[in-house]
Amino acid sequence: MYILRKEMIAIPTECPSCKSSLKLVKDILYCLNDHCPAKWDKRVEGFAKHLKIKGLGPSAIQKLQIQDFHDLYSLSSEEISDCLNSDKLGEKLYLAIEQSKESGLEELLPAFGIPLVGRSVSAKLCAVVDDISQINWDSCRQAGLGPKATQNIIDWINNEFYSNEYDKLPFSFKKKQKKR
Repeated sequence: MYILRKEMIAIPTECPSCKSSLKLVKDILYCLNDHCPAKWDKRVEGFAKHLKIKGLGPSAIQKLQIQDFHDLYSLSSEEISDCLNSDKLGEKLYLAIEQSKESGLEELLPAFGIPLVGRSVSAKLCAVVDDISQINWDSCRQAGLGPKATQNIIDWINNEFYSNEYDKLPFSFKKKQKKR
């Protein structure tokens, strides 16, 4: 027979990456620092996954030292190859990044990690709008989005999209036209 000892585990109070305060929400710890390097790396990783940028995993992200999405799209093939110490991997990653520039609004919205805005919400919204400038409360309602998802996407457009100059990224932010 085994006897389990009940010991209290101390909940960390600071982020191991940036040393900022942590907040416990529904048994999950969150770093409160918007500029935390670990949070940023995860955002880039999620962005790359949604846009199918093969080769941009945790190791490559750290080696490339990407500070924002603009950095990702400003890298040359040579810079990527130098950081990864491989011409072959560098060229493949560069081509994948270039190919991601053709992503439509339906792929882009979930890629930015907007809370409650995944592929299905994005698909519903893109059935109603043609480009990001048409997203508003009314278009979200027409798409059948709930109030929280609507608030999140409107807040993201108002507070992040323009202030972080995402509109200057090499995307059209338009819905892709279906091929016939």
